[in-house]
Amino acid sequence: MEVRGHQAGSRYRCDAYNQRAGRDEPGCGKVAVMAEPVDGLVAARVLDRLAGPWLHQVRRQLDTAELRAVAEQREADRQALVQIAQDRFVDRTLDVRAYLEVKGELERRIADADRRLDADGSTAVLAGLPRLRIELDRTWEVAAVEQRREIVRAVVRHVVIRPATRRGAGLDPERVVIPPDAWRV
Repeated sequence: MEVRGHQAGSRYRCDAYNQRAGRDEPGCGKVAVMAEPVDGLVAARVLDRLAGPWLHQVRRQLDTAELRAVAEQREADRQALVQIAQDRFVDRTLDVRAYLEVKGELERRIADADRRLDADGSTAVLAGLPRLRIELDRTWEVAAVEQRREIVRAVVRHVVIRPATRRGAGLDPERVVIPPDAWRV
């Protein structure tokens, strides 16, 4: 399944996971599942996994002072990037030249940090996550969509959505399955 936006009715735009179709794909391409409930179920399962002993095990592998510092600096740079955009476009306190200069430097530092963390494995994105479940939930709620996707990619290889057993009445949570061999951590 892949994410695509489509029209649902005439007024509402929504995202859905559409079944892949083609010569190398088993599906017909006509089946779609609303993305929001699937994303919520997958997020809950990922957070459950991270709140357990798995995150502690990953942290032991990644928990060097240098790697943690790189992950924390990357997060600070991402927040600074959002702040300078607000200063430029909302508050109008930065001129164009200063904005572009600071933006370029922050993007360069974020790219460098991404390369360093990627060299240490795809699970490096997990190094900056809090240990307690309540803090993990709070971090997830304020995280940008791309950060959430990075976390999910670091934890899960793929998700299987089983065929529907009944029509209508929303998504059956039993249809969304993360196979045991799909977990990265």
